[in-house]
Amino acid sequence: MKYSELSRKAQWHISSNGLPLTLKLAAKNHYLIRGMSIILLVPLCAAIVMAMTLENGEQTYYIFVVLILSVLDFILWSLRQSLVLNMATQTRYIELSFLGHSLTKTEQASIHNTELLLRRSSSDHKQFEMKVHRSSYPVGTLTETIQAVMFISNTFKLAATEQVSHFPQILPLEDSHLSKPSQELQVSNPLNDANVATEGICITPLWQPITLAKFLLPLPFFLILGLLIKLIAGGL
Repeated sequence: MKYSELSRKAQWHISSNGLPLTLKLAAKNHYLIRGMSIILLVPLCAAIVMAMTLENGEQTYYIFVVLILSVLDFILWSLRQSLVLNMATQTRYIELSFLGHSLTKTEQASIHNTELLLRRSSSDHKQFEMKVHRSSYPVGTLTETIQAVMFISNTFKLAATEQVSHFPQILPLEDSHLSKPSQELQVSNPLNDANVATEGICITPLWQPITLAKFLLPLPFFLILGLLIKLIAGGL
């Protein structure tokens, strides 16, 4: 399968940069760093408004705060933690990079010890995700997820498995599932299976970093609006 044949959401997780020798997937802490950089925009916007409205020593103080917060937010936004599959060195590792330059490489292991699993999405059992090592990536429909999993499997010579047809058992996922889309997998619903062990169901925490970031994103706009209303009311 060619990279161009993958679904748009699969391509969002699987970047073409570095293929076919290297694949970089976002690691768990990558989204935490992104969430922190978004949350930091709240005090940054507040400091900008204060620097524009105050005078003398107070304005100087908030200009200094704006500079500090801007530098910190830029650093957080430029950091990236990736799960890297490297065919050239036959290794898998977690890489922390800044503006594309590698800073650290941890948890190095053989690429062939990487788990590649197709399973239901933990948040929506009608959708599916791929698990690579310890990180999960929601892709979408069963066909789209199979294509993404098999693309990584064929490119990096990894054994692909699935936990869909006979949940919670993990079975090999073969290329034949792609040749007969109408008969890909006989999907079992874990919620309706009385014999399913409860430890096999993955439960996603309600408050994740990205959820908190989305919740706080409108705050800077409401803050600016409130200050503008206060300034206008004070001038009347």
